[in-house]
Amino acid sequence: MTNEQKAVLRKIIYAVETGGQVYGQQDYSDFTEAYENNSDEHAITIGAGAWYATEAKTLLERIYDADPEQWEKIDKVRLLEQVQTANWECFNISRVSQLADTIIALISSKIGVKCQDSLMDEQLATYADEALKQGVTDARAQAMCVNFRHQGGQGAVTRILAKTQKPYTLDNLYAACQTDTGNQVGVYKDRQRFVYNALKTYFPEKLDEGFCISDERDDMFQKVRIRA
Repeated sequence: MTNEQKAVLRKIIYAVETGGQVYGQQDYSDFTEAYENNSDEHAITIGAGAWYATEAKTLLERIYDADPEQWEKIDKVRLLEQVQTANWECFNISRVSQLADTIIALISSKIGVKCQDSLMDEQLATYADEALKQGVTDARAQAMCVNFRHQGGQGAVTRILAKTQKPYTLDNLYAACQTDTGNQVGVYKDRQRFVYNALKTYFPEKLDEGFCISDERDDMFQKVRIRA
């Protein structure tokens, strides 16, 4: 996956997680309590990419490692001790708490935003490689699999691929996910429609590794909303 493809896909994933399905929008300071999204989520979710449970812990660890001095200036409630010792599979704190305020201050800091983008880009590359190993060679199809993987785990990708008519194309994957009745991917039809349309509109099938989105294009993208 090229740098340009990762940049576009990151915007798409951020949009469906915390950006209100508006391409180019995200909420780096997002904090969601356990059970707020659904009854199966037993821990907090944080950041633009909606990192849940142990992934939230990973993000906070990266922020600490990137700038321990900044962390110490912000953390007045011994959050670091919680990061190091608590069970993050069920780490649940109130949004109205000093711990939550500290987490939000850290993830929305300049270093926090940089760590979020870095973590997301690493995950996108890893998930795309997983899809490739499962026989998905088309770039946009890989990106759709990344969306499934980020939302529902590797099991979701495997399940959708088993329903997909070959070759594995974006259109065929989108058709297959519409039949995912009763599962997380299939339930969120607006999300899948948005991702499908955004990939059709913005995602480059092949670009040079060094190509970057211009500020002018970024500004234009942020004003465009794909309607469900």
